[in-house]
Amino acid sequence: MFLFLFLGELGMDLSELKLKLICVDMLNVAKRRYKYRELSKVLKLPPTVLNRYCKARTLPSIERAMEICDKLVRIVWFDIRLSPQMCDPHDLRLVAGMIVKDLYGRRVTRVLTSVLDNVPLATLVSDYLDKPLVVATLKPTMNVDDMVFSAGSDGTLMFVPKEALSSRDSVLIVCEGEKTGGILKSIVSKFKADVTDVIATGKLFKH
Repeated sequence: MFLFLFLGELGMDLSELKLKLICVDMLNVAKRRYKYRELSKVLKLPPTVLNRYCKARTLPSIERAMEICDKLVRIVWFDIRLSPQMCDPHDLRLVAGMIVKDLYGRRVTRVLTSVLDNVPLATLVSDYLDKPLVVATLKPTMNVDDMVFSAGSDGTLMFVPKEALSSRDSVLIVCEGEKTGGILKSIVSKFKADVTDVIATGKLFKH
């Protein structure tokens, strides 16, 4: 889709153009569920304007893009169903767009998740941000001396390669809840990197 053609060309973190394109992508997802007149009523924008946005003939201002993202999430909130085992790709795009919108202006250099978490969602967030994705595993995938690991209170071990992160990184953690989130935060701390935010999807989208 046209959205991804621009992402690799932008050097700024979460630039205005990137967020505007994500907003348009979310609009196109919402259009699969709602008619233009229904979206027009909720977003308080003429159908002709929404049509131009969806076809990328014009882009919304940054203020309007953020407002549209907020309103879209509110109208589809109770239709969203996410789990690590089953994810609707359109729901994923809406949720990923919301996460990226809320990170606007903040520094993210890596997205970190684990095999126990919602890897498809973390992958799409990483793609929207145009930043590398790191997936922690439950077993070492190479010589253990070349990996950094941490354990949860229940003994769960998670591993990432030593070259996956550095002290210069600002890491976004995408996890299901406190259990895996805590282990991933511990891994980040061992690299002396910063945690930009922890997105616990199990809490965000529990109806």
